Amino acid sequence: GSKRIDILLEKDDGNLLAIELKSGTANYKVFGQLSMYLGLLMDEFPEKEIKGCIVAGKIDDTLKSATKTTQLISLKTYKMRLELLEE
Repeated sequence: GSKRIDILLEKDDGNLLAIELKSGTANYKVFGQLSMYLGLLMDEFPEKEIKGCIVAGKIDDTLKSATKTTQLISLKTYKMRLELLEE
């Protein structure tokens, strides 16, 4: 449909990993968003294993609680560093 997954990866074994990227802090609302994407992918590709990952600068406690209900969605945080060099 008109839904857009941030990143959709096909792994070497043919299974799919949907990645939802969030700048700043991610809360429980992102769980619902990614869960919907996973459901759509499961309908479209019933023969494949579908998993998801939320990547954000920070994960709040509401999202940590929501993801305890499933092993289909994992959580990752990122740290960015910018270093400017003289040329």
